[in-house]
Amino acid sequence: MHLRSLVNSLPVLNSSLFSDKPPGKSPVYRRQGETADIVVSCRQGKHKMIITDWVHTIAGFFILLSLSLGVEASPLFHSKYWLFFTAFVGLNLFQFGFSKFCPLGLILKTLGVPETRT
Repeated sequence: MHLRSLVNSLPVLNSSLFSDKPPGKSPVYRRQGETADIVVSCRQGKHKMIITDWVHTIAGFFILLSLSLGVEASPLFHSKYWLFFTAFVGLNLFQFGFSKFCPLGLILKTLGVPETRT
């Protein structure tokens, strides 16, 4: 199942429940007949997240998470072996620079995340 069809299968809520918000401006609901897209606000306006945006976001999150779990000075310290996960993410980013092969990118493409902005 593609991500877009999964999001579009979400129930359509009655827009009168959100009367203080203009139609189409709330990420909480969608109007009948509209397609749902993952939209993120940025300085330039709104844009759809594409595969490279998701890869950078997820890789950054995993690096921060594994560092917070693997560094002894962190209040979330669990085990020093979490640093292997940091190295794994970094190694994948490094090899992508040479081979242009990204396992996470393939997974996101399979889920239906767009490759380019339209």
